[in-house]
Amino acid sequence: MRKATFLYLESELFHYDQTKQLLEDGLLTERQQKWIEEEVRAFDRLYNSVHKDIKLLIELRYFEKKPWQSVADALNISKISCYKLRSIFIQKLADKLGLI
Repeated sequence: MRKATFLYLESELFHYDQTKQLLEDGLLTERQQKWIEEEVRAFDRLYNSVHKDIKLLIELRYFEKKPWQSVADALNISKISCYKLRSIFIQKLADKLGLI
């Protein structure tokens, strides 16, 4: 996966709540609305299908904005393992969205 794609998806994870709010506000063009709806559906399906540890990682890092060390401590794994889990999740998300 290209680094730009990875960074884009990670940014979308950090701003997931804001993205959902954009959908609710209805201030998007039809094209934007369609893409964001697809992103949200793909994320929700993937999130609901992964192991509880990956869910916790996503919640702590991207929704609660915790630093990697705090996430690693909560999961009782190393930061490197956190990075690997994150990469797996983002890779799967990119695949579901047809970005790779």
